[in-house]
Amino acid sequence: MEVVTEKDFFEVIKTEKMSSVDQDIIFDLYQPLIGFKAASVYFSLFSLADESFEQQSHNYIFSKMQIAPGEFVLARRCLEAVGLLKTYLKNNSSPKIYCYELYKPLGAREFFNDFLFKGLLVKYLGEKKVNELVFKYISPEIDKNEFTNISASFKDVFNFNLDDNAFLNNIRIKNKAGSVTFDINTKEIDKLLLDTYHIIKDNLPTNKEYEEIKRIATLFNLNEIRIASLLFGVYDASKDNHYDLKRLVKNAGEESTYGVNIKSDKKSEINNDSLLAKKIDMMESLSPYSFFKIVQGNIEPSPADMGIVNDISAKYRLNNGVINALIDYVLVIKENDFPRSYVEKLAATLARNKIETSLDAMNYLNRKRKTTTKRSDDSISDTKTNNDENVEESFDDLLKKLDEI
Repeated sequence: MEVVTEKDFFEVIKTEKMSSVDQDIIFDLYQPLIGFKAASVYFSLFSLADESFEQQSHNYIFSKMQIAPGEFVLARRCLEAVGLLKTYLKNNSSPKIYCYELYKPLGAREFFNDFLFKGLLVKYLGEKKVNELVFKYISPEIDKNEFTNISASFKDVFNFNLDDNAFLNNIRIKNKAGSVTFDINTKEIDKLLLDTYHIIKDNLPTNKEYEEIKRIATLFNLNEIRIASLLFGVYDASKDNHYDLKRLVKNAGEESTYGVNIKSDKKSEINNDSLLAKKIDMMESLSPYSFFKIVQGNIEPSPADMGIVNDISAKYRLNNGVINALIDYVLVIKENDFPRSYVEKLAATLARNKIETSLDAMNYLNRKRKTTTKRSDDSISDTKTNNDENVEESFDDLLKKLDEI
């Protein structure tokens, strides 16, 4: 068995915060499987993750828990076996340096649906007690086909206007999204992967991989810390391509809550303070993920919709401002539907015509739609302020939808 000494160092990483329900699940469902010592080690490591970012010696946790090194290793192995902990050993370190990465427990429904977990729980507690625990954590399902969903949406309850400076002025994004140039610090990401996640230098992302990583980061509003964490989640040292970038896209869509600095090479030039100008500013300031969420009433964009956005970004290399204008246009024209074939057709057209700003994209899409019904001088002007009225009239449906959010 592996030997851990008091002089060996360790650091702890939490992948997610833990709720009170998670704690109950550890006590009720996991502890019968792993034992109270393993559960105690889990909670102690969780506490230490908040105590200090620095490496600590194992002597500290041995003394704090009054646990022997051998008992600690056995407890740690139990946690690893049930997916609550991953242990990493830094290569060629003396003394040894461990990294303990903590994971939240499965939800109750996932736990009981796992054949091995539930089977072991029945073995240790008995069928009757396990059924009581199922009843404690999982409410009986109802047949929703017999009901109609009458829940209020965000827009049903909250009424605000995007003209309101209280809203617009608090979108605190310093730089605008322009052509495909991203201000992501790859050296900082490399340092995080090396120091925090102990990935060896030879396995760091290549320049080619970083081109795709940067594109994904700007689509989903990810900063260097989140990128490094997500990269570690899709890392496999045993494979030639160490990073599964397709999985990175999927995982990024689930954790898109952080901002990212993006350089601007191209942006719309509209200098007045009209509603249209502010909305264009939003298009060129927000990631497609954030913009999609805003225009559909603070509802998270579905993975399928973001999959389409990712695909057109990768295939046609459209910048964020153009993609956001396209999102807006399609949701209005298709009445909140986002059909892949239609979106891809428009994206290809915008790429062929070398459209590089949201204003140009809006102008082009609107002019294309109104070809047979509007005169050519009704197109959006990016230099004359008095054309705002024509623009707002041309995009009447779009603006009404945004104003109702």
